[in-house]
Amino acid sequence: MRSHGRHEQGQILMLSMTTLVVLSFLGLAIMQLGSAAQLRENILYRKAQADWRVKGTEDYALWQLVTADAGSFGAAYGQPGARYFDQVGGAITGASLTFPLEGQGGADASDVGIEITQPDESHLSLLAVKCETDVMGKNSAARQVIDVIYPPPALAMALLTEGSVKLAGGATVQSYSTGEDTLNADVHTNGDLIVQGTSRIYGFASASGTVSAPTGSIIPPVNPDGVTPYYEGVDEVSIPDVDPAAWASDDYVHSKIPNASIVRYYGDQYYSNDTIVNLGGTKDNPVVCYIEGDLHMSAKTTFAGYTILVVNGDVHLNTSKKSVGSIGTLGGSFGVYCNNMHLAAYAKVYGLAYVREHFHLTGQAAVYGAALSKGYDPATGETGSTMEMLTGKFDIYYRPTDESVFVEGGKPKKLSYQQRSAGQDW
Repeated sequence: MRSHGRHEQGQILMLSMTTLVVLSFLGLAIMQLGSAAQLRENILYRKAQADWRVKGTEDYALWQLVTADAGSFGAAYGQPGARYFDQVGGAITGASLTFPLEGQGGADASDVGIEITQPDESHLSLLAVKCETDVMGKNSAARQVIDVIYPPPALAMALLTEGSVKLAGGATVQSYSTGEDTLNADVHTNGDLIVQGTSRIYGFASASGTVSAPTGSIIPPVNPDGVTPYYEGVDEVSIPDVDPAAWASDDYVHSKIPNASIVRYYGDQYYSNDTIVNLGGTKDNPVVCYIEGDLHMSAKTTFAGYTILVVNGDVHLNTSKKSVGSIGTLGGSFGVYCNNMHLAAYAKVYGLAYVREHFHLTGQAAVYGAALSKGYDPATGETGSTMEMLTGKFDIYYRPTDESVFVEGGKPKKLSYQQRSAGQDW
């Protein structure tokens, strides 16, 4: 047998050492790859934890808003008895929650701060609930806009009709708020919905019958899941039948609004000059102004305070002056209930517009609030028997309102949900 020489033995030793070094570096590389993978996994886990916790805190904050009498926010904003968080320095700080890491007995340092502000100071019922957290360097923030004094279902729509409705000639329905990109102006009809030409609905649309609308004419600004913007064959939305004639009785008025003051006018009423009607209504003690006859306006008529105008007849608003001819509210809330509403030229209604029979619209009239039509036919006693025609430049600018003579109450409702990195502007 041939024995290895010193030279060959040296080569074998060198090869073994080289192999050992290569294997060592390979093992180190594998360990580093494993550490990097573990680090990425930890980062993703912390980010997921941050997202999960901020979403969970949103739900907690909303639950507190709805169910807990948590402070004086309501009183600070003229809403005594409302259930909100305490007001602190112009913002509302609700709570700071601490979550334990799974598998550990102690809590980590990922407090979640809750801040509640008003996205639109002109609508005290709208609140933005913002939550922000940090999980070991990975942060997350989310915000929901909610209406804590959400109106009854009949008032949750920008436009609601018992009968079919047709939008044509450039008519638009959209929200009227500084939070325009966070509010939908939804439309519903218990009949058929027809949208033609350049008319647009900036919200969701639904019909108990059918929907005929060109692509791109129904555009909800808040649609994070990209769902279908309109629906057919849905359940009907109950529209209360507000009969203006019934409001001639004081007992009937107080059965609807127990603390209301009552002012009555008999015969047709005319306003031909700019007028401020100060009847002294407040949120807790609104004024019901009852008119037995028609109401004619050809100039700006402003109702100061909280006023519910009930016209046992028709409302006629016709003005050729741009941005002048209007009926609405100053420092309060306003709702007008009548049999028919005739709006022409540049007529505007600021508040809830309810017609028991029909809208008659021409020119560039607009409603800043919500428009409801029962479609009652006095001859037959039926509702929704004819189509509402919203044509020309008629616009509806939806503003959520709690001003209602309807019996059913409303509940808080989420209007939008947004998630961003912490510290970003909303």
